[in-house]
Amino acid sequence: MVTATIASVSRKGDSREAIASESVEVSVVMPCLNEAETLAACIAEAQEALENHDISGEIIIADNGSTDGSQEIAERMGARVVDVTRKGYGSALMGGIQQARGQYIVMGDADMSYDFGDIPKLVSPLRQGADIVMGNRFRGGIQPGAMPPLHRYLGNPVLTSIGRIFYKSPSSDFHCGLRAFTKSAYDRMDLRTTGMEFASEMVVKAAVLEMKLIEAPTKLRPDGRSRAPHLRSWRDGWRHLRFLLLYSPRWLFLYPGLLLMIAGIYLVFYIHKLITDPNGLLPLMCIGFVLGLVFLLWMMLPKGLRHMLSRVGRFIFRRNSKEAQHKH
Repeated sequence: MVTATIASVSRKGDSREAIASESVEVSVVMPCLNEAETLAACIAEAQEALENHDISGEIIIADNGSTDGSQEIAERMGARVVDVTRKGYGSALMGGIQQARGQYIVMGDADMSYDFGDIPKLVSPLRQGADIVMGNRFRGGIQPGAMPPLHRYLGNPVLTSIGRIFYKSPSSDFHCGLRAFTKSAYDRMDLRTTGMEFASEMVVKAAVLEMKLIEAPTKLRPDGRSRAPHLRSWRDGWRHLRFLLLYSPRWLFLYPGLLLMIAGIYLVFYIHKLITDPNGLLPLMCIGFVLGLVFLLWMMLPKGLRHMLSRVGRFIFRRNSKEAQHKH
């Protein structure tokens, strides 16, 4: 059995757990939901990379409820299977990482789109003091058919640009699924999102916490499965964008509020001089000014109070919706 599976020998006894933990440097975590077509090839590729570079590690398959025999394939290949009942890409990864014993974590999809032979060049910067090493598909090369044009020319560039502007992150590929980080950095980030936006949350919190983030070129290959991917372009793209906005109140409230207030003041003092009926624009002037003021006041509220008021607003909205449905 190769070094990649050294930590999967036994779960019995605290002493064995301690010995196994000490001997593991790298934990490779793969989220899995019905990946029987490609899982064995991914595990073998990761095992080969670990063995060829004398890296002591383990491979963890974070299974999110597979029904195609993925668990049996993983166990037969010598990987350790962690069952994660809560659904979602982020949930699966968090469940797997929580059980990881390595000092460094490498995460990657189990669909053969990423080359696990790149593990050594992701781990090397971590040994030299980096907190996170992000794969960069645009620098490493995207093979024909590996990324839909919608993602390559719109989704990834736009969302990455927004993230870089909002959070001053050095990452130029926010959504690369192959990345590595130290276990201590992961604990500091305290990641919470359960869906595909987990990838954005990690990069954003690394920037907010001023962690040392380095990029490494990595290849992107066509998905090796015959079925459609779990990713849903518009739904998951919106979840990423929503997270980027909600985690940056300056861009969600402060800057729009200032813009609306300035627009309202401009209308009040200048536009009305150029028209014969200034009262016709008065409602628009007031609306712009008041909306801007509301945004600014919301921004000034303590975070806890904003959260409480948001929950109250959602409760009232749901209750009114139910009452309206009963009336009809």
